[in-house]
Amino acid sequence: MRLLLTLTLAINYSLFASEAELGVNSGSGFFITTDGYFVTNNHVVDEADSVAVKFENKIIPASVIKTDANNDIAILKLEGTYPCLPIGEGLEIRPGEDVFTIGFPKSYVMGDAPKTTLGTVSAITGKEDDPRMFQISVQIQPGNSGGPLVLKSNGNVIGVTSSSLGLTTSSETDTTTPQNVNYAMKSTYIRPLLTTIPGLVEKLPALHTGDRPWKDVQKEVEKCVGLVVIYQPDRNDKTEAVAETPLDQSKALLGKLMVNMEKLVVALEAVTDKATAETAATKIKEIGAEMRTLAPQAKELKDKLTEEEKKTMKTASEEAMKPIQERMEKVMGKAMADSEVAAILMPAMMEFGKSLQADGAE
Repeated sequence: MRLLLTLTLAINYSLFASEAELGVNSGSGFFITTDGYFVTNNHVVDEADSVAVKFENKIIPASVIKTDANNDIAILKLEGTYPCLPIGEGLEIRPGEDVFTIGFPKSYVMGDAPKTTLGTVSAITGKEDDPRMFQISVQIQPGNSGGPLVLKSNGNVIGVTSSSLGLTTSSETDTTTPQNVNYAMKSTYIRPLLTTIPGLVEKLPALHTGDRPWKDVQKEVEKCVGLVVIYQPDRNDKTEAVAETPLDQSKALLGKLMVNMEKLVVALEAVTDKATAETAATKIKEIGAEMRTLAPQAKELKDKLTEEEKKTMKTASEEAMKPIQERMEKVMGKAMADSEVAAILMPAMMEFGKSLQADGAE
């Protein structure tokens, strides 16, 4: 517990940029096989340094297996067993069909609970009559990208939510604000990417037939969606390059530290036994080594901040770090309850704690 307290205090003192500034972003997605294949938008994971999926209150590392930038589709793979959704192909969809999506819009504001939004298919083509897309009235917010577009009548996936028509994309002369003009990539254009992964198509669940109660459909889909969490430290590199004041430079540098803290929690949350604890310990040591390389510059910049800047940043830090602190406390408590797992993790965590102290956080 003393180590956990040290880490918490060090994190609060050291890290004070917002999630958006730190290169942490999110989207939605859904499982398509029981062995962990997962669909989201390509633009959600494009150029990400690492990807994870939050599912059933666990952060699970994910690998990007295949991407299709043209159709904005990405296939991820997670270890484990999961509920999954059937993907339709060549289904006859008409304007006016009732559809819905479940995703995680603006999770940094609205929270991590899945949100259900309903609407209809407005047109069977997208912007500028793009035949690959549906136009839908289902409300799409930042963070919904990658979620399933599902027939309300039976629960079959017919698309992947991808974008909205905003004021800046409607036209240069039209100043009216588009209302509920959103788009989803048709599931027909997902299938070709799936066929490039050997054996995947054979694992896809069969389509539902006939109408089903809405309560059952909504409940099933909600169980199959996940919050995609991505880490993009390259964004911080660009911020650092144009930063001018010590305050700006500190935000850019400490953003990298925030990304490392997210990686630490992801590594710990993946621990279920001795084998996964060994993997996590190796990862924690790697993260600690990277933190130590940043320590000299972090200390130098901290010394240049005014006392008022330090106070302001510390307050912002406490707010930004609350979710990570909660996850850290929970996962550390679970790990310490297993003596064998604790024996593996403790040396790595102690070494990680020293890397924070090297940054000047006592």
